[in-house]
Amino acid sequence: MLGKEWFNQIATCSGMADANEGRRAIDLGHDRGDGVFEFIELKYGSAKRNFGSDHPLYAAFEILKYGLLFAHARNNQLIEDAKPLSKATTIHLQVLAPAGYYEFRTRGRDGEEAFNLRWLESAINNGLASLPRGVTFDFQFQQFTPDFEKLYSQPVVLPDAVRLFQQYNLTFREPVY
Repeated sequence: MLGKEWFNQIATCSGMADANEGRRAIDLGHDRGDGVFEFIELKYGSAKRNFGSDHPLYAAFEILKYGLLFAHARNNQLIEDAKPLSKATTIHLQVLAPAGYYEFRTRGRDGEEAFNLRWLESAINNGLASLPRGVTFDFQFQQFTPDFEKLYSQPVVLPDAVRLFQQYNLTFREPVY
Protein backbone atom coordinates (compact mmCIF):
# COMPACT_ATOMS: atom_id res chain seq x y z
CA MET A 1 0.00 0.00 0.00
CA LEU A 2 2.82 2.45 0.83
CA GLY A 3 5.16 1.19 -1.87
CA LYS A 4 7.43 -1.82 -2.07
CA GLU A 5 10.27 -0.14 -0.16
CA TRP A 6 8.12 0.97 2.80
CA PHE A 7 6.94 -1.22 5.67
CA ASN A 8 4.72 -0.34 8.61
CA GLN A 9 4.38 -1.93 12.04
CA ILE A 10 7.51 -4.10 11.88
CA ALA A 11 7.18 -6.52 14.79
CA THR A 12 9.94 -6.58 17.39
CA CYS A 13 10.36 -8.75 20.51
CA SER A 14 8.22 -11.57 19.17
CA GLY A 15 8.46 -14.17 21.88
CA MET A 16 11.05 -12.19 23.86
CA ALA A 17 8.85 -9.70 25.77
CA ASP A 18 6.23 -10.19 28.44
CA ALA A 19 2.70 -10.20 27.00
CA ASN A 20 1.73 -7.46 29.47
CA GLU A 21 4.00 -5.02 27.61
CA GLY A 22 1.66 -4.97 24.62
CA ARG A 23 2.61 -4.88 20.97
CA ARG A 24 6.10 -3.64 20.21
CA ALA A 25 6.61 -2.54 16.62
CA ILE A 26 8.65 -0.11 14.55
CA ASP A 27 6.14 2.39 13.16
CA LEU A 28 7.73 2.73 9.73
CA GLY A 29 10.58 1.01 7.94
CA HIS A 30 12.16 2.18 4.71
CA ASP A 31 14.40 0.09 2.48
CA ARG A 32 16.61 2.70 0.80
CA GLY A 33 18.44 0.03 -1.19
CA ASP A 34 21.95 -1.39 -1.05
CA GLY A 35 21.43 -2.68 2.51
CA VAL A 36 20.46 0.73 3.96
CA PHE A 37 17.28 0.92 6.04
CA GLU A 38 15.49 3.51 8.14
CA PHE A 39 13.58 2.62 11.31
CA ILE A 40 11.21 5.51 12.06
CA GLU A 41 9.37 6.21 15.29
CA LEU A 42 6.54 8.34 13.94
CA LYS A 43 4.93 10.92 16.22
CA TYR A 44 2.22 13.46 15.60
CA GLY A 45 0.75 16.24 17.64
CA SER A 46 2.72 18.33 20.07
CA ALA A 47 4.76 17.30 23.09
CA LYS A 48 4.11 20.67 24.71
CA ARG A 49 0.53 19.60 25.40
CA ASN A 50 1.06 15.99 26.38
CA PHE A 51 4.19 14.70 28.07
CA GLY A 52 4.77 11.17 29.30
CA SER A 53 5.03 8.58 26.56
CA ASP A 54 4.41 11.28 23.95
CA HIS A 55 7.72 13.03 24.52
CA PRO A 56 10.90 13.26 22.40
CA LEU A 57 12.96 11.47 25.08
CA TYR A 58 10.51 8.57 25.23
CA ALA A 59 10.40 8.36 21.42
CA ALA A 60 14.21 8.34 21.21
CA PHE A 61 14.48 5.48 23.68
CA GLU A 62 11.67 3.61 21.93
CA ILE A 63 13.41 3.55 18.53
CA LEU A 64 16.79 2.95 20.17
CA LYS A 65 15.33 -0.11 21.94
CA TYR A 66 14.02 -1.42 18.61
CA GLY A 67 17.39 -0.89 16.97
CA LEU A 68 19.18 -2.73 19.77
CA LEU A 69 16.66 -5.59 19.57
CA PHE A 70 17.37 -5.81 15.85
CA ALA A 71 21.14 -5.89 16.56
CA HIS A 72 20.58 -8.68 19.10
CA ALA A 73 18.44 -10.68 16.66
CA ARG A 74 20.96 -10.17 13.87
CA ASN A 75 23.95 -11.16 16.03
CA ASN A 76 22.13 -14.29 17.18
CA GLN A 77 20.93 -15.23 13.67
CA LEU A 78 17.25 -14.88 14.57
CA ILE A 79 16.33 -13.15 11.29
CA GLU A 80 15.31 -15.32 8.35
CA ASP A 81 17.68 -15.06 5.39
CA ALA A 82 14.74 -14.46 3.04
CA LYS A 83 13.73 -11.25 4.84
CA PRO A 84 15.00 -7.95 3.33
CA LEU A 85 16.37 -6.87 6.73
CA SER A 86 18.68 -9.88 6.80
CA LYS A 87 20.85 -8.03 4.27
CA ALA A 88 20.99 -4.76 6.23
CA THR A 89 24.39 -3.08 6.49
CA THR A 90 23.21 0.32 7.79
CA ILE A 91 20.23 1.20 9.98
CA HIS A 92 19.22 4.83 10.48
CA LEU A 93 17.15 5.14 13.68
CA GLN A 94 14.91 8.20 13.52
CA VAL A 95 12.23 9.98 15.50
CA LEU A 96 10.02 11.85 13.01
CA ALA A 97 7.45 14.37 14.21
CA PRO A 98 6.01 17.82 13.54
CA ALA A 99 8.26 20.70 14.62
CA GLY A 100 5.92 21.46 17.56
CA TYR A 101 6.67 18.04 19.02
CA TYR A 102 10.14 19.32 19.93
CA GLU A 103 8.82 22.31 21.88
CA PHE A 104 7.58 22.74 25.44
CA ARG A 105 5.87 25.38 27.51
CA THR A 106 7.20 26.36 30.93
CA ARG A 107 4.56 27.01 33.57
CA GLY A 108 4.12 30.68 34.25
CA ARG A 109 5.79 31.75 31.00
CA ASP A 110 4.33 32.75 27.67
CA GLY A 111 5.34 31.05 24.46
CA GLU A 112 7.13 27.84 23.68
CA GLU A 113 10.76 26.86 23.97
CA ALA A 114 12.58 24.28 21.90
CA PHE A 115 14.05 21.19 23.50
CA ASN A 116 17.80 21.09 23.04
CA LEU A 117 18.42 17.39 22.59
CA ARG A 118 21.48 17.68 20.36
CA TRP A 119 23.57 16.33 23.25
CA LEU A 120 21.37 13.23 23.45
CA GLU A 121 21.53 12.65 19.70
CA SER A 122 25.32 12.86 19.91
CA ALA A 123 25.55 10.58 22.96
CA ILE A 124 23.32 7.95 21.33
CA ASN A 125 25.44 8.04 18.17
CA ASN A 126 28.63 7.64 20.21
CA GLY A 127 27.13 4.60 21.92
CA LEU A 128 25.88 3.09 18.68
CA ALA A 129 29.36 3.41 17.18
CA SER A 130 30.62 0.92 19.79
CA LEU A 131 28.21 -1.86 18.79
CA PRO A 132 29.70 -5.02 17.31
CA ARG A 133 30.28 -4.72 13.58
CA GLY A 134 28.03 -6.19 10.93
CA VAL A 135 25.45 -3.43 10.88
CA THR A 136 26.21 0.26 11.32
CA PHE A 137 23.65 2.29 13.28
CA ASP A 138 23.04 6.00 13.69
CA PHE A 139 20.31 8.09 15.29
CA GLN A 140 18.62 11.39 14.40
CA PHE A 141 15.71 13.53 15.53
CA GLN A 142 13.78 14.67 12.43
CA GLN A 143 10.86 16.99 11.84
CA PHE A 144 8.40 17.48 9.03
CA THR A 145 9.16 20.48 6.83
CA PRO A 146 6.67 23.32 6.30
CA ASP A 147 5.95 21.83 2.83
CA PHE A 148 4.77 18.62 4.51
CA GLU A 149 2.62 20.62 6.92
CA LYS A 150 0.98 22.47 3.98
CA LEU A 151 0.43 19.27 2.03
CA TYR A 152 -1.28 17.47 4.90
CA SER A 153 -2.86 20.43 6.73
CA GLN A 154 -6.25 19.84 5.14
CA PRO A 155 -8.25 16.75 6.04
CA VAL A 156 -7.23 14.09 3.56
CA VAL A 157 -9.12 10.87 2.88
CA LEU A 158 -7.04 7.72 3.13
CA PRO A 159 -6.68 6.98 -0.63
CA ASP A 160 -5.46 10.55 -1.22
CA ALA A 161 -3.07 10.35 1.75
CA VAL A 162 -1.59 7.12 0.42
CA ARG A 163 -1.24 8.63 -3.07
CA LEU A 164 0.53 11.69 -1.62
CA PHE A 165 2.81 9.46 0.44
CA GLN A 166 3.70 7.41 -2.63
CA GLN A 167 4.22 10.52 -4.76
CA TYR A 168 6.52 12.33 -2.32
CA ASN A 169 8.04 9.25 -0.63
CA LEU A 170 8.15 11.06 2.74
CA THR A 171 10.82 13.45 1.48
CA PHE A 172 9.43 16.45 3.34
CA ARG A 173 11.53 15.96 6.47
CA GLU A 174 14.70 17.44 7.86
CA PRO A 175 17.03 17.06 10.85
CA VAL A 176 16.00 18.94 14.00
CA TYR A 177 19.66 19.57 14.97
